Amino acid sequence: MAKVAVGQWVPHVEAFVDVSRPPAQHSASVDALSALVNKDKLTLFDLVSKMEMYLTTTDHIVRSRGILLLGEILCRISFKQLDVNAISTLSDFFISRLSDWQALRGALVGCLALLHRKRTVGSIIIADVKRLLETFLQNVQVQSLAAADRKLCFQILNYILDHYPEAVKTMGDELLYGMCEAIDEEKDPECLKLSFNLVEAVMKLFPDPSGLAAQYASEVFEILSKYYPIYFTHGVGDDLDATRDDLSKALMHAFCSTPYFEPFAIPLLLDKLSSSLPLAKLDSLKYLDNCIRCYGADRMGRHVTTIWFKLKEVIFSLSIDQILSTSGAKDMEKNKNEIVSEALTCLKTAIIQMGPSDEDRLINLILLDDDIVNGRVKCSEYVVNLLECYSGRVLPWLFNFGGVNELALNFAMRLWNEIRDLATSDRIGSQDLLSSLMMGMKLVIGICTEEQQSLIVQKAYDTISSMLSLPVKSMTRHLLAVDEAVPLYSVRDTFLMCMLSSVIVGLRPQTPVPDMLMMINLFTVFLLKGQIPAAHALASIFNKNLHNSEFSHENKLDKVIDTILERCFSTISVRSNMKTSLSCAGRSDDANCSEILSGSIESKDDIISGLAWLGKGLLMSGDEKVKDVSLFLLKCLCSDQSLAGISSHQEEHGISDSSYASLATSAADAFHVMMSDSEVCLNKKFHARIKPLYKQRFFSILMPIFLSKIKESTVMTTKLVLYRAFGHIISNAPVPAVITEAHRILLVMVDSIAKLSQDVKDKDLVYSILLVLSGMLMDEKGKECIVENIHIIVSVLTQLVSYPHMMVVRETALQCLVAMSSLPHSKIYRMRPQILQAAIKALDDKKRRVRQEAVRCRQTWQSFA
Repeated sequence: MAKVAVGQWVPHVEAFVDVSRPPAQHSASVDALSALVNKDKLTLFDLVSKMEMYLTTTDHIVRSRGILLLGEILCRISFKQLDVNAISTLSDFFISRLSDWQALRGALVGCLALLHRKRTVGSIIIADVKRLLETFLQNVQVQSLAAADRKLCFQILNYILDHYPEAVKTMGDELLYGMCEAIDEEKDPECLKLSFNLVEAVMKLFPDPSGLAAQYASEVFEILSKYYPIYFTHGVGDDLDATRDDLSKALMHAFCSTPYFEPFAIPLLLDKLSSSLPLAKLDSLKYLDNCIRCYGADRMGRHVTTIWFKLKEVIFSLSIDQILSTSGAKDMEKNKNEIVSEALTCLKTAIIQMGPSDEDRLINLILLDDDIVNGRVKCSEYVVNLLECYSGRVLPWLFNFGGVNELALNFAMRLWNEIRDLATSDRIGSQDLLSSLMMGMKLVIGICTEEQQSLIVQKAYDTISSMLSLPVKSMTRHLLAVDEAVPLYSVRDTFLMCMLSSVIVGLRPQTPVPDMLMMINLFTVFLLKGQIPAAHALASIFNKNLHNSEFSHENKLDKVIDTILERCFSTISVRSNMKTSLSCAGRSDDANCSEILSGSIESKDDIISGLAWLGKGLLMSGDEKVKDVSLFLLKCLCSDQSLAGISSHQEEHGISDSSYASLATSAADAFHVMMSDSEVCLNKKFHARIKPLYKQRFFSILMPIFLSKIKESTVMTTKLVLYRAFGHIISNAPVPAVITEAHRILLVMVDSIAKLSQDVKDKDLVYSILLVLSGMLMDEKGKECIVENIHIIVSVLTQLVSYPHMMVVRETALQCLVAMSSLPHSKIYRMRPQILQAAIKALDDKKRRVRQEAVRCRQTWQSFA
């Protein structure tokens, strides 16, 4: 290829060297010369030969510009093939220029360009890389340079460490001295980020106990610690590649680069947890979390006790005033939640990383901490937080570890030792505290073995028996009769019953239970007053058939169940002489439904909810008696049928529209309890008996009944609660089972969405049913049913596109409309204008996700032809 004449390219060199020219012309000159070299119109040898006077002149301004020009050109020909001699010559030149402080920038640019070159096009050799590093450390005073030049220095050092570690590993003290000198007192954000990366890379290169990282850990960390926590004063509009978050992450990685930082980093981080600045607390927790992972259990073992007490202080004693002093009221709750969440995450890491080993391990400290429920924490709010942490975070993690049973046993026994004091204190009025205590007890019981559980049950039984104000002796002799008066009880009795129910809920089926009759009577008394924890306990007993010699015969337990169910039915149903027995509950006629109300509406609703839990326990174990519960709930659902004929006499006795509506709504929601999964009771974690396909069978049994009731219903209030119950059942049933019945239930399902969408209180249920409909759109059989009823379904979906009460309903409705575009063209084309109109309307939705789905829907249907 013809070479370009000297007179055509030399002016570009002159233009770059001339500092009076504008930066744009300088850049254009570099681009022009680089292009000539890349296209082989100008050889690198010719370029350097003609530039010799600029590269060696005693005029330091001209010399620095000439060297910089060569360095910039070398950057732009990074993919140009260069031979060994050329690379060697360039290496010698730029390395030698590192000692020329007046022309240093060009030398730094050239060295970095050489380091970046790939081997396939000719690259610097290892020996020259080592020589480059040695010369750099000997001659370059990084902190005396401008920020842009310091950045180049850190880029060079980082690149050598990352890509040429073999050139570094043989170096001695001068490497660490040079690095410390380079980064000390650095202030520029971009340079700081690079310097933190540099520390991380260097320390990782020398992991041996006798290596440089171990020898210089103290000196290096002293420099790092000056920057912790990161304070960032640059404005939002500043054009920087390093944000405050970037710097903090880079510093954190430097902290975690070697376990030899542990003696210095952990005390610093734990001390900063006491900072009044929310950001400093958050950083300390994040850093601590990562350091625990990186330093290892052996090194972290000495900090276990301090870590637990510091984290506990953050989680349970976070001062609102402290946060308010550094942030506005608007951010207060957000800051507190972030800090507590990060502390809990750190606690989880500590538990996992500092796992089972010695007696002082973190698990032991947590489970046996004296601040649990003994009043040493400043107020009950902190006790609640502590127990919520144990219940919701710590105890579930214990399931992942072996050898914690003894600790769980000790925790439970210790808690029962404190029950007597708790039950006589003012704190038992705190529902949050009680809920946390109950969940903690359930989880601890669930972890324990049968032998350990039997010890805890006996301890609970002894404590309860000696403290209850109820007639315990009479409860041990016979089951409460249907017409027997329910004994009165105190707040303390309620607390004791709740704690006992938590023990029963977590038991394994084969664990021996003392005095089962007394316990069943106790729970029945509280169930009949609407106490749901009592229902949880009875449901667990019925579900697991808990081991007890008194109830070794199945028939005896069946009779107990019959009696309790009949007592519940009768309590809900009877105020006058009317009685609703099991046989009455099973009748299909609704003649006496208008008399189903009695007593307090609130307690009646709670009893129905409790009855649902009993039904759930029976349903999951496959007990046929669940039919009695279901039929009674259906009678409650249909009680509104008689509203049209309500008499003034009934009104005088408190039988009103609202009474019927409340009862029927509770009955509808009972089906949700029976069909949905629960974290508080009757799950695998608490050893429930779960018969395969129980939801599918229940769905198959109930669907024909519900479809018939909905069809027969003439009162809108009755139809609405039937739709509500129907929605709970289909949204919790297995999708394949629902799709199998799609041809029978689809129209009812769509109608239920339309009717329930009128009331904001049903928004969650509307969304759940809509998800079932979207599932049908994913199934071939479901699609067939949808095509047959396309007009009705599109009409409802286009209405839901404007549903005001829940964003995800609008979003899902649009997604369903998009999915419907895959249905047969002949069936759906005429729906196009209606769907497009709804999509266009949704383009103005206040939520971005809805607008995005609206755009997708409009594009899909506009392109549909």
